[in-house]
Amino acid sequence: MKTVTSAQMKEIDGQTSARFGVPSMLLMENAGASLCDIATDEFQTKNPVIVCGKGGNGGDGFVCARHLAMEGIQTKVFLLGKSEELIGDQAVNFGILAKGFSGFIELYVGETDQNLGRLSQSLRKADLVIDCMLGTGLSEAPKGVISQAIELVNSVNVSVLSCDIPSGVDGSTGKVPGLAVQADVTCTFGLPKIGHLLFPGASKVGKLLLTNVGFPKVLLDDPYIEANVLTLKEALWLLPERIQSGHKGSFGKVLIIGGSAEFPGAPVLSGLGSLRGGSGLTTVLVPGPIYQSVAGRYPEMIVKMAPADENGAFSGDAAEVALKAAFDANCIVIGPGLSRSPGLSHFIGEVLGKIEAPIIVDADALNVLARSPGSLLLRAEHGWPTILTPHWGEAGRFGTVASDVTTDPVATARRFSTRYGSITVLKSARTIVASPSGQYYINTTGNSALSKGGSGDVLSGLVASFVSQGLAPFDASVLGCHLFGLAGEMASKEHTEYGTISTDVANSIPKAIQEVLEQ
Repeated sequence: MKTVTSAQMKEIDGQTSARFGVPSMLLMENAGASLCDIATDEFQTKNPVIVCGKGGNGGDGFVCARHLAMEGIQTKVFLLGKSEELIGDQAVNFGILAKGFSGFIELYVGETDQNLGRLSQSLRKADLVIDCMLGTGLSEAPKGVISQAIELVNSVNVSVLSCDIPSGVDGSTGKVPGLAVQADVTCTFGLPKIGHLLFPGASKVGKLLLTNVGFPKVLLDDPYIEANVLTLKEALWLLPERIQSGHKGSFGKVLIIGGSAEFPGAPVLSGLGSLRGGSGLTTVLVPGPIYQSVAGRYPEMIVKMAPADENGAFSGDAAEVALKAAFDANCIVIGPGLSRSPGLSHFIGEVLGKIEAPIIVDADALNVLARSPGSLLLRAEHGWPTILTPHWGEAGRFGTVASDVTTDPVATARRFSTRYGSITVLKSARTIVASPSGQYYINTTGNSALSKGGSGDVLSGLVASFVSQGLAPFDASVLGCHLFGLAGEMASKEHTEYGTISTDVANSIPKAIQEVLEQ
């Protein structure tokens, strides 16, 4: 499903009227009716307060108030501004309220302290606040009476339903430049906005409900919209087919290259992610000194060893062994637990520079390549598929490519993909999966249970599993991130977000797949 900036949604809104003849008044009518339905169905409201600004969101609020009144629900409506400043559809709908519904609606207008005092009193008696103050086009901190009203709404222990987006959240970036409403439910129209999905705005949204108020599907599915979010139904479409007449070779071969004396468990976790994702054969190549400890962990994993240096990491001579091991692999993961031994630069360069199969570059391999990315550029030149999986810290080591990783992770992920011709999986609470074509996904699954050592190793193995089963690297990355997040949510139900460890997440991958299969 597409997700959009506020400007893109405004364009869809305009095209719906200009190209398809749907009046903007009808779109507002449908939006307000949807708010009313949620207010009555989700909250069973009997005493709502609707707080409106002067823009389109305020118009939606006026329509909502009318529909509530038609159901016999006494409603208080506060317009935080002068009625003569209203224009267009919102002015028309305000006029309808003011003239015809005085028996069911108490209407308060103005920016005065007296009106704010009435709002404060009304909020304390309400059973629901419907936030229609600001829309998705916010670009600066709320000021004046709007800021004061947001503070009042947040100060009372009353459920909040936000119209389109919580007031104070930037719909295009998820940034919160000042005060913002803390919603319990947000009803948005047409498509989710990027600001609903990215933090810190995502933490203000509560439960996100999507309703189509009359936008044509052809506009909502526009391929020129580059941002996406995966739904469960779309995840089902991506899942690799399990051929009933197949054998282990039918479901792909994954090679994990990793481990060191310092980090012997990382490649095991990556291998477990591969196995739980459905790969037919999973091989783990580790330095000789840790072979015995790794070989006894899971009998389903094939474990091979290669020469090590004095630090217990792969030596330069290990490259030849790695190239032989990768001969018939459908996907290779390099990086989990490699350490930062000085000799690894040559080893990693040889592997990336001579293997044409898809390679997932993770963890310590990224740290080495940040200093010397030549082999990444070589792979891009040859068109060999590469998936980079940095977290913010690892991405930041690549210098100017990731100069704004904390302030604009979407731009960073897309820049990585353009620079290195790679799929980029920029890991965080909202992982961004970007492709060189410009398309990208914002992953919305997962929770703090995934903020544990080893979780990235599990993810790299899971993505490799889907590549080995025939998915394109971009699709495999999108699906892998989605299922990995679901697995984290499921594991935390049993072990809590505190006690879940990465092995629990890996072992919950089949449950996540089952949830998708049941769609």
